[in-house]
Amino acid sequence: MIESKKKESESFEHIKIKEFFYDNLPLDNNVRIIKLEYPIGNRIADVYCKLENGKEVIIEIQHSMILSKDLLQRTKEYNDHNCYVLWVFNGSSFERLPKIEDKI
Repeated sequence: MIESKKKESESFEHIKIKEFFYDNLPLDNNVRIIKLEYPIGNRIADVYCKLENGKEVIIEIQHSMILSKDLLQRTKEYNDHNCYVLWVFNGSSFERLPKIEDKI
């Protein structure tokens, strides 16, 4: 199992989803490099991939609620480093009621 190096603790589900992408993404894709918890600017990407064509892709697993402004800010920070971002949401852990429109 992956040991998280991030300061805040990660849930079991977060770690398992991250492991899934790390283990399976290279199987059918042109992935040259894949890293866990890879620093990009002031952020640490859950999974970082560099493809054979040189494009860089960040996979962010979001297991808890996040404000839309925070999601957009994080995406912009990765985009500023020429990285595409794939957000993976695990909604099973999201609070169902009441719904807060400003959260995703």
